[in-house]
Amino acid sequence: MFKIIFYKDENNNYHKPCSGNKAIFSGSYVSMSVEKFTINKEDSLIRQIVDSDKHVFATVTLNADYKQNKTSIVKVSNPYSLNNMENNVDIATEWQLLDRIPWYLKNAELQIKLGYEAESSIDSVISSVNSIVSASPVFTLSTAAHFGMATASGFDKLLFQQDRTVTLLNSIRQFPLQSNKLCEGYYVVFSAENNTYRKYDKNVIWDVNNLKYGNQPIDDASYAVINVRITDHYYNSTEDAFNDDNREWSKKYNEVHSKMVDLATVTDSNKLNDIESDIRNRLSEARTLLESDSDLMQKEKEDIHKYAKKRELDLIDDISKRLTPSNQVTEESTAKALSDILKSSNSNLLEDSFKDTAKAIVKNPDKNLPEFSSDLGKELNTSINNIEKVISNDRMVDQK
Repeated sequence: MFKIIFYKDENNNYHKPCSGNKAIFSGSYVSMSVEKFTINKEDSLIRQIVDSDKHVFATVTLNADYKQNKTSIVKVSNPYSLNNMENNVDIATEWQLLDRIPWYLKNAELQIKLGYEAESSIDSVISSVNSIVSASPVFTLSTAAHFGMATASGFDKLLFQQDRTVTLLNSIRQFPLQSNKLCEGYYVVFSAENNTYRKYDKNVIWDVNNLKYGNQPIDDASYAVINVRITDHYYNSTEDAFNDDNREWSKKYNEVHSKMVDLATVTDSNKLNDIESDIRNRLSEARTLLESDSDLMQKEKEDIHKYAKKRELDLIDDISKRLTPSNQVTEESTAKALSDILKSSNSNLLEDSFKDTAKAIVKNPDKNLPEFSSDLGKELNTSINNIEKVISNDRMVDQK
């Protein structure tokens, strides 16, 4: 039996099955984890082997298709001796399988197995499998191709080949792509014999820490509890995307911002072309990197790019304050522009060296600003207009 159940959250709020978010193809991010895999000594199947010198272990495998690739993620527990065990043991806790994966996966299915060894060599086999699994990349769509179905199939044969182990539980749950078919919440699969877990058809509840029935912890069946979380955004806010140092596009967008502020302090008009070219190139690189990020859905990419553009256009407004009504650049107008930039909501993106320079100029522009090129105002006005057009007209392209 593999079913969705009632649950309580950290605030003790009660949730019915399928009462929360539901996955939408190309419109949701899905996270999935094994919250707890518990072996109960009173499980009717476990009792058959509990007095023998055996070790029990669990495997969880998620298989799916992404574009043309067969992908898998595998988790294998350490073997646990059943001799002298307490009433129950958590063989696995908080196994992260998916973390905010765009719901493009086809033929997704979760397979849960519980086995016990028929020979002592299984300990070394499990150790070898875990060393390979731990060395594999974190499962994201961008790394999915590196870990294929063949690898997972090989692990399965190693662990469950005939005469090596006995399978106590082998349960498969398929997750359809159609809208509203995959529900957020908690799912449970039992390993006990039918006559034991059949009574748990209703009123089973997960209370954050334990699986309960009739307000009492379940102690006569082994089980795995699966948590599925569904969101429509990868980041809590669009602004958070630019604090993600693991994304090359995030770094590049922040480089654009850092380079833009050079327009607020430049005094030599001959340097404007280089600054302008650098901004164009970095903005193009940032957008291209973001477009190719398969871990984000298109709508969120567009929101991130739109936010970045607005951020730079707001900065241009402050930089433009360097120009007087007659398109001249003065010490006073430069100090005013820098003062507003330092007070802006995006000042946290500025490098410390720039902040130090800007503060010194604002405090004493006459002393801390070099002499301006005679044509700085005219050339700066041209550069500002050019960059404003580049940013305003820059568009995302759907790469999916």
